[in-house]
Amino acid sequence: MTPQERKALCLEFLKGKGFETSLDEDGDIKFLFEDHEFYLDLDEEDELFFHLIYPAFWSIDNDDEWAEVCEAALQATASTKVAKIIVVDDQVHAAAEMFCPTHEVFEAIFDRAFGTIHAAVNLFLDCIEGVEEQSDEAEEGEEN
Repeated sequence: MTPQERKALCLEFLKGKGFETSLDEDGDIKFLFEDHEFYLDLDEEDELFFHLIYPAFWSIDNDDEWAEVCEAALQATASTKVAKIIVVDDQVHAAAEMFCPTHEVFEAIFDRAFGTIHAAVNLFLDCIEGVEEQSDEAEEGEEN
């Protein structure tokens, strides 16, 4: 199967699931879910590999936040099968990467891979929220 044929099958599959799809300037598949952009990156040299990405879902606003974000990313990644939370510069991304021997296997596991991204993001956000609550409690304790 050519890379173009593979991309066409994936576009058709995503449209069939109700996603609004398009190609970005690099030729990656972009699709929307609940007003959030996701990407499906297909490696043209490795037809078994696919990379599902939820880019820049969190921004690091200051240096103080850096350690908390990295810790939350590590915890979410360690607690979730397949999904990764990745920190690059001041942006946090979520991804699922895997090998699928056929397009049928890709279709069979897509929902689960997509779900693991959401699970990892939710764990990340829970970790961040827990850190923020601890900081708020510490500040309240200092005031008393």
